[in-house]
Amino acid sequence: MQARTFTVPGMTCAHCEEAIRSSVGRVSGVSSVTVDLAAMSVVVAGPAFDDEAVRDAIDDAGFDVAPA
Repeated sequence: MQARTFTVPGMTCAHCEEAIRSSVGRVSGVSSVTVDLAAMSVVVAGPAFDDEAVRDAIDDAGFDVAPA
């Protein structure tokens, strides 16, 4: 199982949280998505997922991922 934390500035509400959770949750190999609005972070875990696919899913939800 791998886990990765993405910093996503601009998340401010439950709608933001749900949009990201829903979009990232559809990425192949993702088994869980945890959004922390206060920390502006998204923790993604799963047996195998592509970081770029997760970044694209966050972008599709309308948010930018801060550079690592």
